[in-house]
Amino acid sequence: MLTFSPVDTDLPDARTSTGRRRPPTKDRAFTARSVIASTLLGTTPPTLPAKTLLRSCALFSISAATARTALARMVASGEIEPRGDRYTLLGHLRQRQLRQTESRRGEVTSVWDGTWILHVVSRDSRDAAERARLRAAMYRLRISEMYPGSWIRPDNLRGDNHLEASNKVREQCLSFRGAQPDAPERLVHVLWDLRDWAREANGLTDAMKVTGATLRLDDQVGLADAFALNARVLRLLQADPLLPPVLLPADWPGSSLRATFESFDEAFIAAWRAWLRS
Repeated sequence: MLTFSPVDTDLPDARTSTGRRRPPTKDRAFTARSVIASTLLGTTPPTLPAKTLLRSCALFSISAATARTALARMVASGEIEPRGDRYTLLGHLRQRQLRQTESRRGEVTSVWDGTWILHVVSRDSRDAAERARLRAAMYRLRISEMYPGSWIRPDNLRGDNHLEASNKVREQCLSFRGAQPDAPERLVHVLWDLRDWAREANGLTDAMKVTGATLRLDDQVGLADAFALNARVLRLLQADPLLPPVLLPADWPGSSLRATFESFDEAFIAAWRAWLRS
């Protein structure tokens, strides 16, 4: 399977003043590193020949010399490993593949009984690196910060799919299961900016329908735009809190976004592979 995904950061996108996650609204410029990492992250298993990665960079008019420099730096930083003429994704980027798969499926992993899980930071003295690692772990587990040091979400996801993140939470927090907050339907709108997520999802769904219908392998600009659109959708999907359906708005566009993306992704990958061979 080959699909493209954003690799800018493991932390949430910009937050509102209340701490809610806000979906991305602008595409970031692709560097050689981001193109290489996105291409490998979307490959199962995440291993590709150097020539394929260079050709992928060429889609964005990134020179082979610049791409090779990025490969060397990524090897030095432990993000990829050279194996003959091929490169394999390593480290934290590879760990994101499961989250990406979960995001695309949009499936919860346990039956929700109406309770929430609350995590409260239990260590008074933490340096900035520890705080950043906890925030990254909470993001991977789709848990939102209610107040500084207090994190909460409906208890409908299994953390055993992200053992490293779950262990990080256990190191720094006391956890309470069975919480039943008042007015949970209102609370989810405080914790997550569902309106903005839905607006972005509807816009991306429309964009995929237009772009997918006009995609051609001889159109380098169009393929680059499709690459960027693909990444933008995956970035948004990874910001989906995967809430129980009963807590979502009736017109929640998650299912339609995912269905449109699967068709768009299939068409894009076919065009991209053809362009690689051209």
